[in-house]
Amino acid sequence: SILLAAWGWQRLGPGRLRRALGAWLAVALILLLASPRFYPHYAIGLLAPVAALAGLAFIGPLNARAWLGRGGILALALLGWGVCNAPLWSAPDGAARSRLIYGLDNFAQAPKAAEWIRAHSSPQQRLFVWGDEAELYYLSRRAPSSRFLFTYPFTGEAPPWPGGADDFRRGLHAPGVGVAVLAKPLNPNDPLQAEILMTLPAHFDGDTSVPPYILGRVRR
Repeated sequence: SILLAAWGWQRLGPGRLRRALGAWLAVALILLLASPRFYPHYAIGLLAPVAALAGLAFIGPLNARAWLGRGGILALALLGWGVCNAPLWSAPDGAARSRLIYGLDNFAQAPKAAEWIRAHSSPQQRLFVWGDEAELYYLSRRAPSSRFLFTYPFTGEAPPWPGGADDFRRGLHAPGVGVAVLAKPLNPNDPLQAEILMTLPAHFDGDTSVPPYILGRVRR
């Protein structure tokens, strides 16, 4: 598909369409490269402009030699797609597919963790998560306890958010919180994380039945 997109780019003459697709590709690449980590879904912004350019490769005179070349590239692309996705098709379930794609248990176990959260809290109660697993709020259908669905401002992975620590702390101590989840380790040398580390055992009953998560139901 990338080869076909390059072919389509060459066929596309100067004009607004070429500038628009070029800008789209540039923005998608900038967004992809802006993150210090990489997961496959980060490249989703590239799919539409690459597909559009690949389609343009097939627009033109009915030249048998050119169409043979395009067909060959398309066949190779489809073969590569099939080979790369064969392990996913043979995976026994969604959790196994998630592990193959991301190499993490967090995403694979999120549905099971969400079931635990729903079983141990009411819909009116809120969810506190230490980690970057925002899908838990959606899967468990529980509102977050604070504005911060990701811990980047509190771990040095992103600049500190003014007032963010206090907001996050209030979320942990809020009376409406029914379940707390540890999705990543806590650093006892950091004041906020040390406070969370002390608060959780004092107010929540821990459960490790859904690794790698540590789940805690608020103590009555």
